[in-house]
Amino acid sequence: MQNVESPVLRSPTDKARILSFIRLPRGRRTRFIPAIAMVIAGVAAFAGTCTFQDTRFTNIANHDTYAGEVVNDTGVSFLATNVDVSFLDSNNDLVESERVTPALRSFQAGAVNFFSATASADASETSSATASLETDSTLETGTTVAGDFGLSNIVAERAADSTVLHVTGTITNNGSSLLDEPHVAVVVGDENGAVVVVATNVDISDLSSGESASFAVDVTVPDSTSIVSTIDVWADGLIDGVPVNPISSTGVSVVELAATATATATSTPIASATATPTS
Repeated sequence: MQNVESPVLRSPTDKARILSFIRLPRGRRTRFIPAIAMVIAGVAAFAGTCTFQDTRFTNIANHDTYAGEVVNDTGVSFLATNVDVSFLDSNNDLVESERVTPALRSFQAGAVNFFSATASADASETSSATASLETDSTLETGTTVAGDFGLSNIVAERAADSTVLHVTGTITNNGSSLLDEPHVAVVVGDENGAVVVVATNVDISDLSSGESASFAVDVTVPDSTSIVSTIDVWADGLIDGVPVNPISSTGVSVVELAATATATATSTPIASATATPTS
């Protein structure tokens, strides 16, 4: 199954369009990719659909970012996935391709995952993007294990004159098993619920039973504060090498701080000696 999407026009409100280049009316949750039977990593063929939804093509810091949500309707659970994103020019010719790891390790049947990719080319060179769920040997099937961990103290702030969104919080292992390699992902959404950009922190230390760790994620976002209204924070980890069921804290409001203060140097004249002529 090669789930390739049709180009998405450059527009904050443009959503998904169907693979076969048949253009559909704009609207959310409309990117449906027909799946065909296939063999993945020695597993019997399956059929189903993967739906790319709530996608967005956004200029961030003079580079285009394509982000969105993927729904696994294949009926098969995955423990590792990749998303391939192709950036196109105004003639629908390929400018560059990016392979990105989604926000969450696992992608269970019926679950959602999130992705974003940023073009290295200047935004003047890219006009649209397509995405597909990669189905080569990097796609691993399997089911997650139950974990007992939580997120707390989440704060999302940005200064009024800044394009950096600073997210902090705490992750705690409430279970009896060691939580290995905990990851935290910040999914930034716009006022319509589309995904603007995704960022992760994968440098959190392993957590023993009852142990907590603070985390911080800095995300570069568009200039307009109206685009970045809320965030969702997701987390997962490993128990005995197997991904745990992800957890989330959704709908976290972004707090706008006062403009960053800038120190201004002032020069104070220094008194100088004046020679007084002697008579």
